[in-house]
Amino acid sequence: MTGMFDPIELDVSLDVYGGSYAHTVHAFLWSRNPSTGIAYALMQLKSTGRFGFPGGRTEQSPVDGQVVIETLYREVWEEMHYQLADGQITIADHLCSHVVHSKHGKCYHFFAKQLAYEDFLVAETSYTSAESFPDELVGVIRVPLGRTDDDRCKEVRLFFDGFVEQYFSGNTRNQLLVSLRKLKVMSDEDLNINFNFT
Repeated sequence: MTGMFDPIELDVSLDVYGGSYAHTVHAFLWSRNPSTGIAYALMQLKSTGRFGFPGGRTEQSPVDGQVVIETLYREVWEEMHYQLADGQITIADHLCSHVVHSKHGKCYHFFAKQLAYEDFLVAETSYTSAESFPDELVGVIRVPLGRTDDDRCKEVRLFFDGFVEQYFSGNTRNQLLVSLRKLKVMSDEDLNINFNFT
């Protein structure tokens, strides 16, 4: 159960829930092909048959900003076999957090980072050496983003329109929406079309 998706700031989520809730951290890793200008995001196909972003649970308590970042680095390595450089992702890359109030409260943190295209290529192909493969992680795909009137990108439009109808883990679909909107990867008009948010 993921509850209502109501994004809040990281400092608010940590100040209020840092010591009492379970925390999970995920990342939107993306890049743009310099030859075509098309943006891509890396997403995982989980063993559950659902799509999600790389990430996982914190192992320390209470949780602060440093713990959140350390967790993200660890989980990207364990799930993608990709080593983020020191300082590559920081608190400044936080997009949103949201809280699920239940018997066992949970707090989810979401970050985004644009990778250099050559690093993106490494990240998308290294997962077969990861600890999570193939028991938890079945595969990694690059998701072409955005819509364009350029006929050369017709396949991009068709793919993304179909992709957003797939099965996603938890609040992954909402996190994808937040990423595309805040990073301006897609126009608000296209987001409304693809996500049926009007």
